[in-house]
Amino acid sequence: MASTIAEIYVETDGIYGYRQMCYAVNKTLETAYNRKRIYRLMTRMGLKSVTRIKRQHYIPPPHNRSLRMY
Repeated sequence: MASTIAEIYVETDGIYGYRQMCYAVNKTLETAYNRKRIYRLMTRMGLKSVTRIKRQHYIPPPHNRSLRMY
């Protein structure tokens, strides 16, 4: 099973975390492994998913309202 996890990890360029990896492994092997088991194996193998940088969203105030709040 660890070899299957490693293959899927390489195919997806490390994007899958343990949740998506659990779905992919169970679909590939036609099994019902728990997400905690996949998480434990990925941790032991040193595999981590890619974490994307969050963008800050700024909403400007409306033009008809003053910037000061009373």
